[in-house]
Amino acid sequence: MSDDHLPLVYRIEKEVNHPLAKSLVKYLEPFSSVTKRAGSIQLLHLENIPGRGVKAELEVDSKSLSVLIGNKSLLESEQIPMEKMPEGEGSLILLAVNGNYRGSFLLADEIRPGARSFISLLKHFVPNISILSGDRYAAVKFIAETLGIEKYSSDLSPEDKSNLISTAQEKGNIVIMVGDGINDSLSLAQANVSISHTEAEDLSLEKSDVVLTSGNLNGLVHSLLSAKKTREVILQNIIISFCYNSIMLPLAMFGLMLPVICAVFMACSSLTVLLNSLSIRFRIPQWKPST
Repeated sequence: MSDDHLPLVYRIEKEVNHPLAKSLVKYLEPFSSVTKRAGSIQLLHLENIPGRGVKAELEVDSKSLSVLIGNKSLLESEQIPMEKMPEGEGSLILLAVNGNYRGSFLLADEIRPGARSFISLLKHFVPNISILSGDRYAAVKFIAETLGIEKYSSDLSPEDKSNLISTAQEKGNIVIMVGDGINDSLSLAQANVSISHTEAEDLSLEKSDVVLTSGNLNGLVHSLLSAKKTREVILQNIIISFCYNSIMLPLAMFGLMLPVICAVFMACSSLTVLLNSLSIRFRIPQWKPST
C-alpha cells in the first residue's frame, strides 16, 4: 500500500466506531505526516455497510475520490479485482480507491489477560458457547482455540448470525448474545437476552437488554453470579415463608397458640425474609481474572 493512501484510511476510520477501525486509527496516529495530511482531506459522504465495511466519498486537493475499506465481500460486491490476499491469523482489511484495489491491512487479535479463565468460568453458567464472527476463518479459529471455545463460525453476515440464533431458539434453547457492532444489532434483537457495553455502537445499545458499564466482560460474570445468588435467596425466602405458614397457621386455627404470639412470629418471619434479601450483595462471590 502506498503511503499516499494512509491519510485516506486514517481520515475515514476516525469517523467509524468499530473495533477494527479504532485499531487502524491507533496504529496510524503516531505518524505525524499521516495525521497532518488527513486534516486537509474533506469527508463528503460516509456509509456503513453492515458485515462488509464502509464506503466513503472524499475531496483531496479539489479531486473527488471514492474509497472502499472493508472485507473481501465488499470489494467483490463492487466487482473490484484483487491480488492474492495475504495469509495469516488476523482480520484482513482491504482498500480500494476509485474502483482499484490499493492494498490491505492484516490486524492480529490480541487476547486480553484473563480471557481464557473468564471463558472457563463462563462455561459453568453457559455450557454451550459459540463465536459468531464476520472475520476470516483463520482469525476466528485462532481466537477460538486460544480461548478454548469448541464451536465457532466465520465469514458470517448479520443475517447469518441472526438465522443461527433463530435456529437455536427453535430447538428450545435460550440464547444470550454479546455484541457491540452494527453487524451484531440483528443478532442482539433476535436473542432472548442481549448484552453490550458502553463503547458499543448506538444501534447495538438500543437492542441490548443489559449494558456493561465497565467496558469489558468481567461485569458479565458478576451479573451471572448475582443472578445465581438471587435465585438461591428467592428459594430460601419461599421455604422460610412456607415453613412459617405450615406451622403457625394450624396452631392459631386450633387455638394452640395466642393470635398475638402468631402475629409476633409473622413479623419475625417477614424480617427474616427482608434481611436475607438484603444480604445478597455481601454473599455474591468475587471473581478476578487470572493472568
